[in-house]
Parts: sequence; structure tokens; C-alpha cells
Amino acid sequence: MNTKRYGVCVAVVVAGVVLLGGHAALAAESPLRTLERIETAFVEVVDEVLPAVVNIGVDSSAEPKLPVIPEGHPLRDLMDQFRFFGQPGPQPRRFEMHEGSGFIVEKDGYILTNNHVVEGADKISVKVADRGTFEAEVAGRDPKTDIALLKIDAGKDLPVAKLGDSDEIKVGQFAIAIGSAKGLEGTVTVGHISAIGRSLGELRPVLQYQDFIQTDAPINMGNSGGPLVNIRGEVIGMNTAMAPFAQSVGFSIPINMATRILDQLKNEGRVIRAYLGVSIEDVAPELVDKLDLPDNNGALVNQVMDGTPAEDAGIEVYDVIRDVDGETVENAKALQQLVSSMKPGTTVKIKLVRDGKEKTLRVKLMTLPESEEDTEVARREKMWGLRVRSADDMSREMRERTGIDLDEGVVVTDVEPGSAGFHAGIREGDVILEIDRKPVKDARAFSDMVKKIKPGETVIILVQRGDNTFILHLKVEEPKK
Repeated sequence: MNTKRYGVCVAVVVAGVVLLGGHAALAAESPLRTLERIETAFVEVVDEVLPAVVNIGVDSSAEPKLPVIPEGHPLRDLMDQFRFFGQPGPQPRRFEMHEGSGFIVEKDGYILTNNHVVEGADKISVKVADRGTFEAEVAGRDPKTDIALLKIDAGKDLPVAKLGDSDEIKVGQFAIAIGSAKGLEGTVTVGHISAIGRSLGELRPVLQYQDFIQTDAPINMGNSGGPLVNIRGEVIGMNTAMAPFAQSVGFSIPINMATRILDQLKNEGRVIRAYLGVSIEDVAPELVDKLDLPDNNGALVNQVMDGTPAEDAGIEVYDVIRDVDGETVENAKALQQLVSSMKPGTTVKIKLVRDGKEKTLRVKLMTLPESEEDTEVARREKMWGLRVRSADDMSREMRERTGIDLDEGVVVTDVEPGSAGFHAGIREGDVILEIDRKPVKDARAFSDMVKKIKPGETVIILVQRGDNTFILHLKVEEPKK
């Protein structure tokens, strides 16, 4: 071993501890003793938290999802030959088993995990360290935040994870991820808080409430639902996703997001939120002068939904919402989180800027539909069995990876097996350019077109797949009840 290099490394660690605000006494310790103290702190955290971390096994029978293989791929001809790609009609269900993680939050057996870990499960088993394996029930789920609450009956009190305050975390702090990485129970990885307030974008487009912690503590398949803890052993996040095309880029749901909805999940089985009924976006700096604003704070209204509190109150497109009941609205995400945290039926004062003038409106908030499928447009879209996003809304990375670089059209991000869209031949990754010979500019235009098409009608769809452009016929089905 190169003792000189070792001494230099230790000196750097010691200097770092002192510079970062450690006690001056540490500087007087031997380098080895300093390292031992740091090491002991990590060991104590793991010893404290690990007993409350569980392994979750899920059995489910699910519709198989066909692979997306682009035109020209070497496997495409083989898949076509054996009818594995594009085979019409309902597909046989298959039995699946997968694993995830979770952590105990109440001693009588309540466990937090990710919704995507248990969604569609036929049977859920929870393995508690040194206590055995128990069958679990879903006490509540919230797909909009990807949080679920499970309940097991262990017959005695269970160890509970200590919950921290994710609003207090700072970039650069230590972060420790614990869970069943790749099925290996009790795996511990160490890193830092890399960033806060992240959105997963293309990784999780279905999540409506995104405010993720980014960490370089390695997160792998099976870690989903497990805790991210700080150096004090407090849970500050729930490990949820990893970036597939990067190293050491993982994401966790802030624990405060989970604690805010915990009681509703436990008592109601779901989360009841308020909503305004607007589509919003951040105010781009180049729009400040055009909208006659003092700065780019606030949420710009780009659509007002029919029959919603926003329409009833007189909110209009181009309005910029800057304050709700005295709470400053910095951006679109802030408005969404603020309104969703309020109780339905509450009347709030909204301050906005319209044509350069400040205006105050009173709005009575309504209950957000339990599912997006409760809205008229979503019900119509469900008849097609498609999820789409605007082609021009794709990141540069996604454009390079998919080869899709268009200013108009919508990209199909999901096709429900057995749906009208599936039977018509539409596949994930296709770009819809026209419906009934009318151009589809973006996702909003797609929704507007879908809304006008009645069940039983047949539409002609112009689709681009790879380098090929062709038409498909889709017969709109009655919505399933």
C-alpha cells in the first residue's frame, strides 16, 4: 500500500471535515481516528434504520406488454415472423413476480412504499427482518404521487423508521439508500443529495406531483419504495427511480410529500384533493414584456377547463396567477402543490395579473376527480387506449434516442393491449400526424379532436413510424364501465 498517498487522502478528509464546520477538536485527532468516527456514524445509522426496512414481494397476473421494436431493427423481421410484434387481438395474461422495498411507519404494521411496486398486485408479501414474512393488504394508494400504504398484522409491535423533514435538506448532505437492490435485501449505498426540486419528465410522465430529491447514492431495481436517510438516521425520502442512461442519478420522493397524505391513505384509502381546473406553465422570461408583468414569477394560465372553479370564477387564458390566500406563487409547480394541499369546498382569494393590471378573484375550490379518467376528455382518450405527448415537448436526449425530431404531432407513449388503438395497429413510439386528414399540432389539439369524435365512429389516422408514414383506421369504442 502506498502509505504516502494514504496519508494525503486522510489529510484531505480531515481538512474537509474542519472546513465544512466540524469541531476544531477533530483536527487534533489522528487521521485514522477521524475516519473511524465517520465510519461509526454510518454504521449506527444503518443499525438504527435497517430493522424498519422491509422487502416486498408482489405476485400479479397482467396483460403482456408487447416490445417496441423500430422498423429496420435486426430483430424486427424475426418478431414479425413469429407473430410476436403487432399481433392483433387480446393477449393471454401472464403471471409475474417482482420485488420492491418499503419502510415501517407505524408499529402496528403500516408500511410506506411506491404505488408502482404494488399496483395491479394479486398478492403482496412483506418480509420483515428477524420477524418473518406476512401477507399485506393495500391500505391506500395515490398514483399521482406514486405513494402507497400497506398494512400487515405481525401480532406484535414492529420497529419504526424515524421520519425527518425533507424541507430542511440541503444539496451536498450525505444520503444513504437502503432496500432490496436487485433482490438483495438490506443493501446499503451511500452518496449525497445532488439536487432538489427535480421533475422526472419522460421517466414518469404520468405523475402529476413531481418534486424529487436527486441523489448519487446508487439506486437499483428493487430499491423502489425503500428509504433515503440522512446522517442522523431520519428518513428524508422514498427511493423511486433511476436515470437509465446515466450513472449515479437516482430520485426519491420527499418524505414530507408522503407524510402530508399519510392520514388520508390510512383513513380514506385515497387522497382527496382540491383543484382549480386550469392548465398552467411557468412564465418564460421572454414573455414578461409581452404580458406586461413586473417579473417572471407566477403561473401562466394556458387553458381553462369547462365547468371548473376557474371558469366559474372568471379566470382567463393569459392570466398570471401570483398569489393564493397570501401565499406567493413562484411558478406552475408551486401553484399546483399549493392548491392540491387545500380542502375541497374552500374559498380562496387569487391575485393575478391580466393585461398588466392586478386583479383579485374569489374561487371556491372543487374536489379533484379521483382519476383523470373521470374527465370527459380522458374518458374519450381511454376509448382509444392511448397516451400521448407533444412531439415538440421531447428533450434533446429523447429526440436523439428515438430519432423523432418534429415540431408538430404527438408521440404515443403507451398503448393499452386490446384497446381500439392497439387493434388499429398503433404502437408505442408512433407519431400521430393527422386525424381525419386534419393536422395534429400537439397534445392539446389531440385532446380537442378526440373530444369531438363519438363512440362508434371510424377515423383515419396518419402515423409516422421510423422513416415510414402510413394511415390506419381506428374505430372508436364505447368506454368500458
